[in-house]
Amino acid sequence: MAEYNFVLKNQNIEYEGLFIVRDLYQVINKFLKDKGYDWKEPKHHEYIGDNSKYVELQLEPWKKVSDYVELVLRTNIKIYNMKDVVIEKDGRKLNMQKGKIVIRLDAILKTDYEGKWEEPPIKYFLRALFDKFIYKRYTNNFANQLKQDAHELVSNIKSYLNLYNYKLN
Repeated sequence: MAEYNFVLKNQNIEYEGLFIVRDLYQVINKFLKDKGYDWKEPKHHEYIGDNSKYVELQLEPWKKVSDYVELVLRTNIKIYNMKDVVIEKDGRKLNMQKGKIVIRLDAILKTDYEGKWEEPPIKYFLRALFDKFIYKRYTNNFANQLKQDAHELVSNIKSYLNLYNYKLN
Protein backbone atom coordinates (compact mmCIF):
# COMPACT_ATOMS: atom_id res chain seq x y z
CA MET A 1 0.00 0.00 0.00
CA ALA A 2 1.30 3.42 -0.90
CA GLU A 3 2.30 6.03 1.63
CA TYR A 4 0.71 9.46 1.25
CA ASN A 5 2.64 12.55 2.39
CA PHE A 6 0.70 15.80 2.15
CA VAL A 7 2.98 18.58 0.90
CA LEU A 8 0.10 21.09 0.78
CA LYS A 9 -3.30 20.48 2.31
CA ASN A 10 -6.54 22.40 1.75
CA GLN A 11 -5.16 25.18 -0.45
CA ASN A 12 -8.42 27.08 -1.07
CA ILE A 13 -9.58 29.41 -3.80
CA GLU A 14 -12.96 31.14 -3.50
CA TYR A 15 -14.52 33.29 -6.17
CA GLU A 16 -17.96 34.72 -6.73
CA GLY A 17 -18.95 36.39 -9.97
CA LEU A 18 -18.87 35.81 -13.71
CA PHE A 19 -16.86 33.06 -15.38
CA ILE A 20 -16.94 30.54 -18.21
CA VAL A 21 -16.82 26.97 -16.92
CA ARG A 22 -15.33 25.59 -20.14
CA ASP A 23 -12.47 28.11 -19.99
CA LEU A 24 -11.74 27.34 -16.33
CA TYR A 25 -11.54 23.66 -17.21
CA GLN A 26 -9.23 24.47 -20.13
CA VAL A 27 -6.90 26.52 -17.90
CA ILE A 28 -6.52 23.55 -15.56
CA ASN A 29 -6.21 21.04 -18.43
CA LYS A 30 -3.54 23.11 -20.22
CA PHE A 31 -1.48 23.46 -17.05
CA LEU A 32 -1.61 19.71 -16.39
CA LYS A 33 -0.62 18.84 -19.97
CA ASP A 34 2.24 21.36 -19.96
CA LYS A 35 3.62 19.91 -16.71
CA GLY A 36 3.29 16.28 -17.88
CA TYR A 37 0.50 15.14 -15.56
CA ASP A 38 -1.93 12.37 -16.45
CA TRP A 39 -5.32 12.64 -14.79
CA LYS A 40 -8.63 11.06 -14.13
CA GLU A 41 -11.94 12.46 -13.02
CA PRO A 42 -13.28 10.19 -10.27
CA LYS A 43 -16.24 12.43 -9.47
CA HIS A 44 -18.42 14.65 -11.65
CA HIS A 45 -21.90 15.49 -10.38
CA GLU A 46 -24.35 18.13 -11.51
CA TYR A 47 -27.49 18.86 -9.55
CA ILE A 48 -30.07 20.98 -11.35
CA GLY A 49 -32.44 23.01 -9.21
CA ASP A 50 -35.28 25.33 -10.14
CA ASN A 51 -33.15 28.33 -11.04
CA SER A 52 -29.54 27.20 -10.69
CA LYS A 53 -27.08 24.32 -10.82
CA TYR A 54 -24.67 22.85 -8.30
CA VAL A 55 -21.58 21.25 -9.83
CA GLU A 56 -19.10 19.08 -7.97
CA LEU A 57 -15.98 17.90 -9.76
CA GLN A 58 -12.94 16.05 -8.48
CA LEU A 59 -9.79 15.80 -10.58
CA GLU A 60 -6.92 13.56 -9.63
CA PRO A 61 -3.83 14.43 -11.70
CA TRP A 62 -0.68 12.40 -11.12
CA LYS A 63 2.84 12.29 -12.48
CA LYS A 64 5.23 9.39 -11.98
CA VAL A 65 8.68 10.85 -11.39
CA SER A 66 10.38 7.55 -10.53
CA ASP A 67 9.54 3.91 -9.97
CA TYR A 68 8.97 4.78 -6.33
CA VAL A 69 7.50 8.30 -6.23
CA GLU A 70 4.33 9.73 -7.76
CA LEU A 71 3.16 13.36 -7.50
CA VAL A 72 -0.59 13.93 -7.04
CA LEU A 73 -2.51 17.24 -7.25
CA ARG A 74 -5.98 16.34 -5.95
CA THR A 75 -8.39 19.11 -6.97
CA ASN A 76 -12.00 19.48 -5.77
CA ILE A 77 -14.13 22.06 -7.56
CA LYS A 78 -17.58 23.04 -6.30
CA ILE A 79 -19.75 25.59 -8.06
CA TYR A 80 -22.77 26.87 -6.15
CA ASN A 81 -25.84 28.63 -7.60
CA MET A 82 -24.50 28.52 -11.16
CA LYS A 83 -26.73 30.32 -13.62
CA ASP A 84 -26.26 30.96 -17.32
CA VAL A 85 -26.20 34.66 -18.19
CA VAL A 86 -25.72 36.66 -21.38
CA ILE A 87 -23.44 39.68 -21.13
CA GLU A 88 -23.09 42.32 -23.80
CA LYS A 89 -19.52 43.56 -24.17
CA ASP A 90 -18.40 45.86 -26.99
CA GLY A 91 -21.54 45.07 -28.99
CA ARG A 92 -21.00 41.30 -28.71
CA LYS A 93 -23.08 38.90 -26.67
CA LEU A 94 -21.13 36.54 -24.42
CA ASN A 95 -22.63 33.42 -22.87
CA MET A 96 -21.20 33.12 -19.37
CA GLN A 97 -22.01 31.63 -16.01
CA LYS A 98 -22.52 33.35 -12.70
CA GLY A 99 -22.08 31.75 -9.30
CA LYS A 100 -19.71 30.91 -6.50
CA ILE A 101 -16.66 28.70 -7.09
CA VAL A 102 -14.79 26.95 -4.28
CA ILE A 103 -11.65 25.05 -5.27
CA ARG A 104 -9.64 22.96 -2.80
CA LEU A 105 -6.24 21.63 -3.77
CA ASP A 106 -4.16 18.97 -2.00
CA ALA A 107 -0.59 18.23 -3.12
CA ILE A 108 0.35 14.67 -2.21
CA LEU A 109 3.71 12.93 -2.51
CA LYS A 110 2.89 9.25 -2.95
CA THR A 111 5.72 6.80 -2.27
CA ASP A 112 5.80 3.08 -3.00
CA TYR A 113 2.69 3.54 -5.13
CA GLU A 114 2.93 -0.03 -6.47
CA GLY A 115 3.16 -1.56 -2.98
CA LYS A 116 6.36 -3.49 -3.68
CA TRP A 117 7.84 -2.74 -0.25
CA GLU A 118 4.98 -3.88 1.98
CA GLU A 119 5.41 -7.63 2.46
CA PRO A 120 7.28 -9.31 4.18
CA PRO A 121 7.81 -7.08 7.24
CA ILE A 122 11.58 -6.91 6.66
CA LYS A 123 10.94 -5.12 3.36
CA TYR A 124 8.72 -2.61 5.16
CA PHE A 125 11.49 -2.00 7.71
CA LEU A 126 14.11 -1.61 4.97
CA ARG A 127 11.85 0.81 3.12
CA ALA A 128 11.55 2.95 6.27
CA LEU A 129 15.34 3.05 6.63
CA PHE A 130 15.77 3.74 2.93
CA ASP A 131 13.22 6.61 3.06
CA LYS A 132 14.69 8.14 6.18
CA PHE A 133 18.40 8.05 5.38
CA ILE A 134 19.15 7.36 1.73
CA TYR A 135 16.27 8.59 -0.41
CA LYS A 136 15.32 11.61 1.73
CA ARG A 137 17.20 14.11 -0.45
CA TYR A 138 15.36 12.90 -3.55
CA THR A 139 11.93 12.92 -1.91
CA ASN A 140 12.59 16.45 -0.64
CA ASN A 141 13.39 17.54 -4.21
CA PHE A 142 10.20 15.88 -5.46
CA ALA A 143 8.20 17.52 -2.66
CA ASN A 144 9.59 20.94 -3.62
CA GLN A 145 8.72 20.31 -7.27
CA LEU A 146 5.19 19.29 -6.27
CA LYS A 147 4.75 22.35 -4.06
CA GLN A 148 5.93 24.60 -6.89
CA ASP A 149 3.48 22.95 -9.33
CA ALA A 150 0.62 23.35 -6.84
CA HIS A 151 1.36 27.04 -6.26
CA GLU A 152 1.63 27.62 -10.01
CA LEU A 153 -1.72 25.91 -10.64
CA VAL A 154 -3.39 28.01 -7.91
CA SER A 155 -1.83 31.14 -9.42
CA ASN A 156 -3.10 30.25 -12.92
CA ILE A 157 -6.63 29.66 -11.64
CA LYS A 158 -6.65 32.89 -9.64
CA SER A 159 -5.32 34.82 -12.64
CA TYR A 160 -8.06 33.41 -14.84
CA LEU A 161 -10.81 34.24 -12.34
CA ASN A 162 -9.46 37.75 -11.68
CA LEU A 163 -9.52 38.37 -15.41
CA TYR A 164 -13.31 38.58 -15.25
CA ASN A 165 -13.25 40.77 -12.14
CA TYR A 166 -11.49 43.51 -14.07
CA LYS A 167 -12.93 43.01 -17.55
CA LEU A 168 -16.64 42.89 -16.85
CA ASN A 169 -17.31 44.71 -13.59
